[in-house]
Amino acid sequence: MIENNEPLPVETEHLTAEVQSSGQEAPREGAETDTEAVTAEAPPKKAGKAAARKKAGRKAASARKATTARATATAARKSSGAPRRSNEARTVRQDAEKLLRTKKSYVDIVSELRTMHPEASPTLASVRWYASRMRQAGVTLPERKRA
Repeated sequence: MIENNEPLPVETEHLTAEVQSSGQEAPREGAETDTEAVTAEAPPKKAGKAAARKKAGRKAASARKATTARATATAARKSSGAPRRSNEARTVRQDAEKLLRTKKSYVDIVSELRTMHPEASPTLASVRWYASRMRQAGVTLPERKRA
């Protein structure tokens, strides 16, 4: 046990030779440990947490503005009665599921789907199949008269 608080002598000659052979920098003169030599030469940090928060805040604000602008444009287009844009195209399935949530009959749903999607050929059986799948998924559909 060491009684006094004197630092232990550090032999830097053999450390210098080992470090030079490994390609690392040698410890600086007067450094008591290798760690002290490395931390003394560490480059300063470029940006702190405050700068990162500020940058993140700017990104979030611009994203909110873009979302608000898109929502406003969409609401204006919907209220004007303009047709959907091409990137908002819906599938037959999406339209069928939307119509199945109404109280329309299956025959009416089929005729609406045919006008909405002239390239498709929805049938009474396919609309009933969509309804069956929705019920299996746990969706409660309104009761309607049979065709």
